[in-house]
Amino acid sequence: MNILSEILFLWDINHCFMGLSSNILWHQTNKDGLIKILKSRNFRFSYSKEKILDKRLFVAFPMISFCDLPFSEFTDYISKYGGYSIGMHKMWGYVNHFNPVWYCQTGSYVKRIIMDIMANDLKPEDKATDVMIELLAYMKPNEGQLEVRERKYLNYRFADEREVRLVPPYAWLEEHDMAFMLSEEQYSKYKEDHKNSLLPIGVKYDWSDVKYIVVQNPKNVREINSVLKSCHCRNFRDIHIRSLQPFSGKLQSFVSYIFLETLSSGFFEQSADHIDGGSQIVCRR
Repeated sequence: MNILSEILFLWDINHCFMGLSSNILWHQTNKDGLIKILKSRNFRFSYSKEKILDKRLFVAFPMISFCDLPFSEFTDYISKYGGYSIGMHKMWGYVNHFNPVWYCQTGSYVKRIIMDIMANDLKPEDKATDVMIELLAYMKPNEGQLEVRERKYLNYRFADEREVRLVPPYAWLEEHDMAFMLSEEQYSKYKEDHKNSLLPIGVKYDWSDVKYIVVQNPKNVREINSVLKSCHCRNFRDIHIRSLQPFSGKLQSFVSYIFLETLSSGFFEQSADHIDGGSQIVCRR
């Protein structure tokens, strides 16, 4: 390991991730998932089971999820979702209509208003019902139980993830004979029938949209480099691939010093411009 290159990488990554959010959108996955994303240059939508506004009702919406976390808060989060991550330029997310999740606190007026509208003002045949269901796909309880990879986390604060997601439009899914929402029973059957929760559609990206790839160890770094070369990624040298294997000794202390100094200086404060554009939803049947 080249110590100087690691120090420069950490300085660069702080340059990108100052403040409470970052300039990178991180997608968490496992090793196989990461390789498939790289080989296809495509993030596929996947049904995700969630509790709706604290009620005892679980449904599954199709989505692609990222998080908007600074790297200093990243390690604990990535370990829960597979241990591997790909970091995309945030502008790619803006162009493809990704949106931050709306977190609702239990007992809040906002939650009460939404529940009142759903209970009293909506009829199945109304267009407004479809619109409300689409909005629900971008809502999430502020806190609750997280079930992921056969583990349960009680009183988990979802808002700490700073999730950013994209859900395909209701009308588009209906046109292509795909369900916008699955019940808990339908979700289990879908996974049983398809061996996973993925849909045959996704959002494409270019290699220039990829900024970082985070893996578990140095061996993975070599493996991912080989994958990029086999995929004819011409700018693979511009993609930072780093492992989560901890630093040791004096280097760890120096790294901590860099983080604290850059975080407290406010030198790297940046803002991003919003760009309107069309999502590149691709059907892969």
